[in-house]
Amino acid sequence: MPTSEFRTVDMPVSEEMVTDGARERSGFLARPAGWILCIALLLAIAVLRIVSTYHVFNHTIDEPSHIAGGIEWWEKGTYTLEPKHTPLARVSVALGPYLAGVRGTGATKWQDTYPILSENGQYWRNLKLGRIGVLPYLVVATLVVFFWTKRLFDAPTALLAAAVFTQLPTILAHSSNATTDVPLTAMFCCSFYAFTLWLREPNMRTAAQFGVATGLALCTKLSTVVFLPACAAPRPRPCPTSIHLNPSLPNTVARTSVSRSVNSFVQQANSRVMLSGSWK
Repeated sequence: MPTSEFRTVDMPVSEEMVTDGARERSGFLARPAGWILCIALLLAIAVLRIVSTYHVFNHTIDEPSHIAGGIEWWEKGTYTLEPKHTPLARVSVALGPYLAGVRGTGATKWQDTYPILSENGQYWRNLKLGRIGVLPYLVVATLVVFFWTKRLFDAPTALLAAAVFTQLPTILAHSSNATTDVPLTAMFCCSFYAFTLWLREPNMRTAAQFGVATGLALCTKLSTVVFLPACAAPRPRPCPTSIHLNPSLPNTVARTSVSRSVNSFVQQANSRVMLSGSWK
């Protein structure tokens, strides 16, 4: 009987074929339309999870004082109720209740601000509207995580980082409260990210961005005064190959001056224009 001989032939697989397959799988996530859709989906899931708790948990100890401080600014243009916190986050969480008709109760101490949540007999509505004011800061913080990671790695990796960030219990929990913690997280990360951009490419544009971001962070919470220098001080020196500009001493001084000037302008606008000169 005739015998059949079988032979196996090893087909060479080049690295280019493997790379092309990986590119095809990650191509959608690498395109702007792909990662924009994914970011929107991640944020939608996080927001839905946060909003679902609004009628489950009552207010925390400091939510009434934050809302009351912002209501004072919207109603009177002053900021005298517990001014140890800078006003940006408080103004944000008080916008919704103020538009719904909530007004100040005349409290002069933060311990006396609890009745403001029951204004007009709408406790849960007022609390919910105040908590909604934190959600934009969650969006900002998520975008910072995404774009910072994307600059260091790639879009798929950045999406993974954003997915982890938007599912962290700590982030979800604090994003559901009308407090200053998530606003500080968002604005401080913006400031530090702008700082790294300025280190990589020191010019007038990045200096102005760093100044604006730092000013907004300081307007959100004074913890920035401690956190930003502590994070910026141990930074490694940038690799010489990554420096596209070798500025002279006058140029460096000019860029630093721009950053400080813009930072100062934002803070002065916050204290003089926003608060009508009444914040002490």
